[in-house]
Amino acid sequence: PSYNVFQSKNVERELASFERSASEITRKAALFRISVLEYSDGSRSELKNSVLERIGTIEVALHEMIERCRILLNHFRSSDVTAAADVISQIDSRHHEFVVEIDSLLKELRYVESNLEADQFAEAQHLRRCEYVLGFMMVIMVCVVTAYGHKLGRVVQRNYDELRLAEAEARGLAERLQTANADVTKLNAELA
Repeated sequence: PSYNVFQSKNVERELASFERSASEITRKAALFRISVLEYSDGSRSELKNSVLERIGTIEVALHEMIERCRILLNHFRSSDVTAAADVISQIDSRHHEFVVEIDSLLKELRYVESNLEADQFAEAQHLRRCEYVLGFMMVIMVCVVTAYGHKLGRVVQRNYDELRLAEAEARGLAERLQTANADVTKLNAELA
């Protein structure tokens, strides 16, 4: 926004626009730093430190660029257009540093993202293997329960068959006892 002052010649409007833009980009840089600081994966602390260092470099370049823009606008406000134009090369230099650091950070973040994707893929493969093992264990458990159920069923059936056989023998014995009792009663009747 500070370059627009050469066209609009309205320093106050350009200064207000610049301050809004500077405030917004500074706020977003601070939020980004906070989000990186809150990242808690201990295995990636070296990478986190590298990103934080790069963010620090970006913030320095950004603050220097913002300061140079304020100087440019103040020169223009004091009608020193030549001095304002001279500051443009300094701003461009800081802007170039800022863009180079942003590009480097983006490359580093893409690298991190691809590593995270690879790690997530490896973890998904590991979890898939665990799912297969758990599934296999469930099948074995079902087979064991089924086998145990069959064995228990056979034991119950055998006990039931033995009980029926014992009941049949008891009936037969009861019939013979009743027949013998009838014979004894008949003999008693004949003897009396």
